[in-house]
Amino acid sequence: MQNYLILYNPYYENNVIGKHLEILKIYGQVAFGKVRSKLRNMSNTEDSKEQPQLDLAHSYICPLQLFLTDLEHLFVAKVSRVSEKLEPPHIAPDYYQKLDVEVWFIIEDLRELVRGDFGKVRDVYLANFTTPKYNNHTFTIYGNPYEYPLRIEPKKPEDYFIDSKTYYIDALQSQEFIDMKQRLVDFNLGESFMKHCLVCTLENITKAELELQKIRADKQNSADCSSIIIFYARSFEQEMWEFAKRLFAFFGTQNKHILDIPYEVQGISFQIKDMFESKPNLATYITLLKNDSIRDLIENLFCKNPLKFYLNITLPQHIRILQKIRNTSVHQKQAHLQEALNLRSTMLGIGLNLGESGAFVSLIGAKNALANITLSQKLSHLSLCDNPKS
Repeated sequence: MQNYLILYNPYYENNVIGKHLEILKIYGQVAFGKVRSKLRNMSNTEDSKEQPQLDLAHSYICPLQLFLTDLEHLFVAKVSRVSEKLEPPHIAPDYYQKLDVEVWFIIEDLRELVRGDFGKVRDVYLANFTTPKYNNHTFTIYGNPYEYPLRIEPKKPEDYFIDSKTYYIDALQSQEFIDMKQRLVDFNLGESFMKHCLVCTLENITKAELELQKIRADKQNSADCSSIIIFYARSFEQEMWEFAKRLFAFFGTQNKHILDIPYEVQGISFQIKDMFESKPNLATYITLLKNDSIRDLIENLFCKNPLKFYLNITLPQHIRILQKIRNTSVHQKQAHLQEALNLRSTMLGIGLNLGESGAFVSLIGAKNALANITLSQKLSHLSLCDNPKS
C-alpha cells in the first residue's frame, strides 16, 4: 500500500481536521486538498529542478494511507481516490474556495494517532518514515528539501484500516466519550446498530448518555435536560428520514402513483416524491402510514414480515412518545430529568416490557429488513432476466 505525508498548515484554517470531520460524518467522505506551495512556484534554482516533481493524480494507487500532521497532532486517512478536480464540490470545507489546490485526496476514514505531543509525533512516527525519492533517508523535520504530498515508506509497515472498524467517529473525542460509546454498543445497541446507523446518531446518543450521567452523578435533579431531548429527537428524525426515503422508494417500484400522494407540512403542500430532497416532520409519517394506498401495499408486501407490525403499530407508537415528551419540554421551556429518563427508556429500550425494543434499534432493524427485501427482489429479477422462459 502506498503511504504519503502532508504537513497541514493551521494558517489557512485553525480547525483543519475538525472542519473535515464535520463533512466526513455527514457524507461518509471528505476531500482534503493539498494547497499549492508559494515557495515552490518561486523556486527556479538548478537544485530545485533536480528534485522530484509532484505525482500526477493518476500515479496514486488507491486505497492509500495519507498521514496528516501539523507536528503536534498526527492523523492517518484512508484515501479511496485522488483527483485534480473536486467532484462533488460539497465534500470539501468552504475555506478551500480561496485557495489554489493542486490535488484532492478523497478520504473515507480518518484515524487519530497522536494528540498534542510533538515529541511522540517526531520520535515514534516520523522517525519511522523513510523517503524513497530522497535516497531512502529517514524523514527529517528540519532543513529538508521535501515537496508534499511526500511519498514515504514506514520502516515497520502497518495497515491502520485492516479491520472493518470505522475510526473517524472517535477522532478528536475524549477518552470518556470513546469509552461510553463502546459501552453503549457492547451492552445495549449492538455491533449491527453501530454498523448500520448514521454516524451522527451514535455520536448524539453517546453525548446524551454522558450528559445524563453527569446530571445524575451531581444529583442535579432540577437541571434542564432539554439538550438530552434534542440529541435523541434530532437523531431519530434523521434516521427516520433515511428509512422513509428507502421505504417510499421501494413502494414506488411497486406502484409509481404512491410517489404522487400529497401531504402538508406547516401549510406547504408536498408529494411523497418531494421527500427525497425535503425532510418532513415526524407527524407526516404517521399520516402517510394511515393512507389507504400505503396500507394496502404494507399488507400485500409485508403480510408475513415483521415490518407489517412495525409500520402499523410500533413505529407510530415510538413517534408519538417522542412527540409528546419533546413538545412538553418545548412548551415548558425546560425538560425535567424524569422526562429525559422516560425518553431514554423508549429510545434505547431500557426497562421496557418483554418483547419490546428501543426505538433506535427497531428503526435500524426495519431499515435492514427492508434492505434485505429489496435485495431479494433485485436478485429475483436478475435471475428471471438470465433465465427467460422459452
